[in-house]
Amino acid sequence: MLLLLLACPGSDGNPDTKDTTGTPDPTPAAECSGDEGCDEGEICEEETCVEGDRNNAPEEALTLLWGESVAGVINPDGDVDYYVFEADGGEYLRLSVTLGVEEDDFDTLVTLRTSSGKVVTSADGFATGTSVTGIDAIAFAYLEEAGTYTVEVEHVDTPSGGGSGDPTYSYTLALEEWNDATAEADSVDDPQLTLDLSDERIWFSAGFLVQEAGDADWIRAVHVLEGQNLFVDGNEDLTGSDLNSAVRLWSPDGELLGEKPGFGPDEYLLYPHLAAGDYLVELSDAGGQGGSNHWGFAHLIVRPDSDGYAYAEAAEPNEDVDGATALTTVEYENGDGQAYRQALGQGVLETADDTDVWALTTPYDDGGVVVCLVSGFYGSLVDPTLELLDAEGNVLASDEGGAGYPTANLDNTDVPEGTVYLRVRPPADAAAGAGAWYRFTAYAASFSVADYADGGYGCP
Repeated sequence: MLLLLLACPGSDGNPDTKDTTGTPDPTPAAECSGDEGCDEGEICEEETCVEGDRNNAPEEALTLLWGESVAGVINPDGDVDYYVFEADGGEYLRLSVTLGVEEDDFDTLVTLRTSSGKVVTSADGFATGTSVTGIDAIAFAYLEEAGTYTVEVEHVDTPSGGGSGDPTYSYTLALEEWNDATAEADSVDDPQLTLDLSDERIWFSAGFLVQEAGDADWIRAVHVLEGQNLFVDGNEDLTGSDLNSAVRLWSPDGELLGEKPGFGPDEYLLYPHLAAGDYLVELSDAGGQGGSNHWGFAHLIVRPDSDGYAYAEAAEPNEDVDGATALTTVEYENGDGQAYRQALGQGVLETADDTDVWALTTPYDDGGVVVCLVSGFYGSLVDPTLELLDAEGNVLASDEGGAGYPTANLDNTDVPEGTVYLRVRPPADAAAGAGAWYRFTAYAASFSVADYADGGYGCP
């Protein structure tokens, strides 16, 4: 018997094509079975690694313990990470975010909220709005009530609709209780907290609570770095506090050296070239109010003048052009190659009728002079009038001092080559003494300098 073996044709009629009609595709191999099988900045979803993390909403928040540090990643774009912790109420705290990789695009914002979602405080950089070395964001706060608090970490641009993310955008979040705080019953004669300001360019931070109307808290500040500048700043964000912050600085012999309402949200108190000694920092509510949520932080730092920004001191007596204190000028060039000279000066109006006169020499026969002075905005007790004089004492330009920033400024004034004079004098009935200080920046240029000082440009 002859048997014929015939191949069954495929669906296309080609006997060499295998018919796979109805056969399911092979199941792809699982890429991951859990987050640990994925790279940094990724999570495992349906056995596939995708960009992201696990704490992207308040209900997914990870638990944070006091004294603990946790790692996180801002990824993908617009990512917000949530953490929660429990508080007994009455704690001062510090939250810090340290980046794993230093990149220009990596800049975090940390925000603290109550259980109802109200902001307590936030920080982009240090709590004062400045930057510190090694830590990307530091927030300080006081917790009035017991309960659950939420911490958010995100790119600084995320709240405004931007905010980049990246698998390498890693960070460490730390929560710690802050023990440097004022305590009752303190007074001007018996401060309960001492801060030793023995290191320059280091922030010394203290929490305070104005519990009753009219109350003030006190810090003894031990200043040992002779002639350096003392800054007293506060939290830039006091959203969750009822405090209208105010600070005063007192000398070792009880003389008021400066006062700054709104310190923190509205800049800082400065005292330039402070002598070594034990000073008192008075912290209060500017409106005289108080209560269980009238809290704030005082952040103190001592800094020398920056390189190239050494302020000359007024040399008494210098009440007229004959006794004027000479200013040292340093020559620079602008972007167009035009020459200008800069001079810096500071002084104290020691009595109610004290006047300081400075000599400014310009080598340019066709140009102008601009001057910008600051004082009261940074806590000085005086807002002086600024005048530009010729060699005969005639007033070429003047500006009466005001409470804003800058205190006084002179826009471009045409002057010939030679020496002109700056006169600083107090208004009538102004405070005088060590607290009546001022600083200025003066420019003599080989060109017309339109509005160079106006609005603070070029000011101290």
